[in-house]
Amino acid sequence: GIMKDIVQNIVRYNKTCQLMIVSNPVDVMTYAAQRYSGFPREKVLGLGTALDSIRLRSLISEEFELENEKIDAFIIGEHGDSMVPVFSRLDKTRFDRERLDKIFKETLSGGGNVIRMKGGTWFAPAVAVADVVESIVKDQKRIIPLSAYLEEYDVYTGIPSIVSKDGIEATKLDYDDDEWALFLRSVDTLKKELSKLSL
Repeated sequence: GIMKDIVQNIVRYNKTCQLMIVSNPVDVMTYAAQRYSGFPREKVLGLGTALDSIRLRSLISEEFELENEKIDAFIIGEHGDSMVPVFSRLDKTRFDRERLDKIFKETLSGGGNVIRMKGGTWFAPAVAVADVVESIVKDQKRIIPLSAYLEEYDVYTGIPSIVSKDGIEATKLDYDDDEWALFLRSVDTLKKELSKLSL
């Protein structure tokens, strides 16, 4: 297929680069790219839920009139219908859960709305990609929710990860029980999709 051809051509000319996958379904494509390349898993990453998390924080910022940088909320899991918002790190006295759930629903439909209005999404993904590339090139070790490999589940999926010149490393953050249960359900969704492929 197209992904296999592209990855194998990259590997032919550069065996030490990092591969960043942006094409959807991004988690599945990232898994496939790692298999086709034979690269170490930390050298292959996907855009994952980075853009979804940017949209989520932006909407929370508007709704609660706060600076974006002060909002410790993000999205984990599959970049798709089973993705999971992480609100447990927010101050419960300051953020109303009902309003947060409404914002997450808006986030879920965000990309689709842009495609309906403009015919495609280019600018926001470009900003998210630029953030990741900057963290790699400048070795910033920023934590960004990207599609990283999780060995215990044998999937690539959206999880806050340290991004540096050495590659990507999934972080071990604390989640509440509901978030983690939904995350595991999202992982199962991805595993079912991967089982349909012959990689």
